[in-house]
Amino acid sequence: ATDAKADGSLFSILKAEQGLNITVGANVKSLPNNVFRYDAQNVTSSLVFEQGSVLESIGQYAIGLKLDYLILPSSLKTIENYAFYSINTSKYFYEGTAEDFDKIEIGTNNTRLTGRAIYWYTDEVPEYEGYFWNYQDGVPTILEFTPTGDNKVSTKLSYAISSDGTYY
Repeated sequence: ATDAKADGSLFSILKAEQGLNITVGANVKSLPNNVFRYDAQNVTSSLVFEQGSVLESIGQYAIGLKLDYLILPSSLKTIENYAFYSINTSKYFYEGTAEDFDKIEIGTNNTRLTGRAIYWYTDEVPEYEGYFWNYQDGVPTILEFTPTGDNKVSTKLSYAISSDGTYY
């Protein structure tokens, strides 16, 4: 495996047999067109935005990877046309609320994002059912909500996602 950095510390890319392990630096404001358009859809890669990310925009065809999941930073403001057109993932996590996500300008042909369930971040137990997640010991964890007979919602950790994308 080789470690390569582009533009100083903007991107760290580790190429491994199982795919690419990409970390986007917290200071990156924009992902340009085609930046992570990777043809090996049969191998799983990872794409991580560093904590405190200031990412505001994702360009056209910017993310074309097979990912177990993707966590989008709450700083995101614009997703260009076709940005997620060739992505292969079934789990999207957003580090903000549903209301914050609705403010993002999302271009056309991004149904691989908009046509899927998106998990909203919460530190508290919501008072209604939905798709929610938070970090448990640094690991993204999906929260499962089960209505009780008295119209209250009980919460339990459904499963956590390990660093290789498996659930436990």
